[in-house]
Amino acid sequence: MLTKLLTALLPLLLLTGLQGTLLTGCDPAEVKIVKDRNNGDDDPGFQDFDDGPGPGDDGGDQTGGEDPGDAGGGDDPGNNVGDDGDQGDGDDGDDGDDGDDGDDDPNSGNTGDGEDEDEDEDDVPGPDTGGPLGDLVWKFTCGGTTGATAIGDQGMLFTDGGDRRLPAARAADGFGVRIEGEFCRETTVPRDVVFIIDVSNSMSWNDRRRRDGGCGRMDALTDMIENAGLNTRFGLVSFSDAIKYRSPGFSPAEAGIEGIVPGENPDDRICAWGGNTHYDKALTAAGEMLDAGTPGNLKEIYFISDGQPTREFEGREIAKELRDKGVIIAGVMLDGRDRILENEIVSRDENGRPFFSRVATSGELSRTLAGLAVKLGIAVEGATLSWGAPGDPQDTDLMPVANNGMFELIPPGRWSPSRYPDGIEVTYTYWLTNREKHETKGRIIWE
Repeated sequence: MLTKLLTALLPLLLLTGLQGTLLTGCDPAEVKIVKDRNNGDDDPGFQDFDDGPGPGDDGGDQTGGEDPGDAGGGDDPGNNVGDDGDQGDGDDGDDGDDGDDGDDDPNSGNTGDGEDEDEDEDDVPGPDTGGPLGDLVWKFTCGGTTGATAIGDQGMLFTDGGDRRLPAARAADGFGVRIEGEFCRETTVPRDVVFIIDVSNSMSWNDRRRRDGGCGRMDALTDMIENAGLNTRFGLVSFSDAIKYRSPGFSPAEAGIEGIVPGENPDDRICAWGGNTHYDKALTAAGEMLDAGTPGNLKEIYFISDGQPTREFEGREIAKELRDKGVIIAGVMLDGRDRILENEIVSRDENGRPFFSRVATSGELSRTLAGLAVKLGIAVEGATLSWGAPGDPQDTDLMPVANNGMFELIPPGRWSPSRYPDGIEVTYTYWLTNREKHETKGRIIWE
C-alpha cells in the first residue's frame, strides 16, 4: 500500500519542485522589471511596454492553464494527479488536455495549456497595437544616467536618461508631461585638499598643547581625514611668519593623519607655535601644492587661524587668484576678531555667504571644520532643464522652482510627433559650488 501511495505522489512532488525552482531562481533585476505584470499592488498603473496582455487577460494564471487553480492545466480543479498516477486529469494523456504541450512526456516540465507555442506568440500584441499613450512622468534621480522605462494604459514612467522608442501612431494625439528630479549632494570627483594651519605665537594660549601632545587643531584634521571619502587626498602647510612645514605631496585618506607628515610626529608639526602671522606665504605654498596635484581633481583649502595677519602679509590678491582658478577656500577663526579671513580670503556660496566659521575654543574646531567640509560638497550653485527638438531646446532655470533639493516642472502643451517630428531631447544639468557638474540626457525617438 505504501509503495502505491509513493508512486502516486512522485509526479506531484517533482512538479512542485520544478515550479519552486522557476519562481525562486529568478534574477532579482528581472523580477523588478516584470513585477507589474502580476497585477499586484506595486504599481498598478504601469506595465512594461512589451508585456503583452494587460490586467485580466488570464485570471492571474501565470502558467496559461485552463484552470487558475490547476498548475497542470487538467480538467479537475485543485487536482494535479490523475487516478492512474499520470499528470493531468487521469485520462490517457494524449488528448493535450493534461497540461503538457502535446509531446506526451509527463517529465517535460511544461505547464502550458496544451496549445502550440507559435499560437501563444500570435496572441501577444506588439508594442504598437495598443491605444493612445497616457501622460508621461519623467524622473531624474541623484547621479542617474540611464534608467528604466514603464509604459501602460494609464501612463508612462521614465527614469533618468537614455533613448526611448515610442510608436508614432499611439502618440498621434500627444501626451502631457511632468518632469521632476533631485540634486545630487554627494561629490564623486576626486579631491585634493590642503590644510593651512596657523602655528604663530598666539596659538600657545588659544590652542595649548595637551599633556598627550595633541591639540584642537590636531583633533580637527584627524577627524576630517578619517571621515573623508576614498577619493580624497590631503596635504599640510603650517605657517607663522615663514613656512614651518609643507607636505612633500598628497596622501590618501586611508593613510590617516600620519600620511600628511610622513616620517615625523604629526603633533610636532600641527600643535607648534611661535612667530607672526603671514597669510600670503601660506596661501602661496598651498597654491603650489594644488598646482602640482592631479589635473581635474577638485581643489580645496581649509584654513585655521586665530588672529589678524601681519600688515602687508594678508594675501588678498593671492587668495583671489586661487578662487579664480576654481580653488574653494574655507576658513575657521579660533577666538579671533579679525575679519580679513572671512571677508577677503575665503570663498562664498551661491547666496554670497562665506565658507567661514568662528569658534570660541579649540575644542570646537573638529565639529566646525567637519561642517564646513560638508557645505563645500553639497551646495548647489545652479541647475537647468532643457527640452525640445534636437538642436533647438528650450532652457529653464530650475533654481527658482527648487525646494529642498527637489524640483517639479510641467512643460506647456502636449508632446507629439506632429509637434516634434524629429524626436525630443531632454537634458538635466546642475553644478555645485566646487565646480562639479552633473548632466543627464534622454531622448524620445518615434518609430
